[in-house]
Amino acid sequence: MTRSTSSSSSIEQRRHPRQALAAGYAGLRVRRSGRSRYSLSGHAYDISAGGMRFELDSALKTGEAVDVEVTLPGRDACVIHAAGRVVRMCDKDPVGPVSMGLAFTNLLENETLASYLTRAASVAGN
Repeated sequence: MTRSTSSSSSIEQRRHPRQALAAGYAGLRVRRSGRSRYSLSGHAYDISAGGMRFELDSALKTGEAVDVEVTLPGRDACVIHAAGRVVRMCDKDPVGPVSMGLAFTNLLENETLASYLTRAASVAGN
């Protein structure tokens, strides 16, 4: 779930297609590694079988391990839990929420997410 860029082109290196999520409707809770409770909240913007892009009010460190709980919106709303590692910062703006990329290292509801992504892709294709 990384993107390599050069001055003249951008090469997509993701193995899984991303599904955009309705802005502000995909709630997210984050628990830092080794902690017993979720202490940060934000929103997810897109998700795939391999990871997601999300925002929080404060930045995590690239490489930081976290656990996430994501509420996926829509008629077939569901909640997934995963462990992951922050792989990049997506925002350069020092004001406001920080957008980050997360690669999943352990997705607990793999089949639930796969079904959600399949349904979302079929709705988007209609």
